[in-house]
Amino acid sequence: MAEDPAPAAFTAWMAAETAAYTAIHQLHQRTQGGRLGIPDARIEQIARLRKEADVHFAGLWGALGATAQPSVATAPPVQRERRRRPAFELRSRALAEPIENRAG
Repeated sequence: MAEDPAPAAFTAWMAAETAAYTAIHQLHQRTQGGRLGIPDARIEQIARLRKEADVHFAGLWGALGATAQPSVATAPPVQRERRRRPAFELRSRALAEPIENRAG
């Protein structure tokens, strides 16, 4: 198995992810699932922690030799043919014989 090229970067990313997750969990617990008011400072703190985790992940991604943004291939638009409405199909068919009148 190949040696991890940046164990320190991976550890820093995991620590940042853990800090962000813990802050979100604590906020959820303290606000009883969002039923109580959430202070703006706590939301800003979580946003900073998430941003820090994203920066660490981007650094780790770059250390692995990957491109910053994957190339996205766009598919050609799907040509859809005009469909008939089911109600028109049902009206154009002959009426079925009621179950009570069918020979069994």
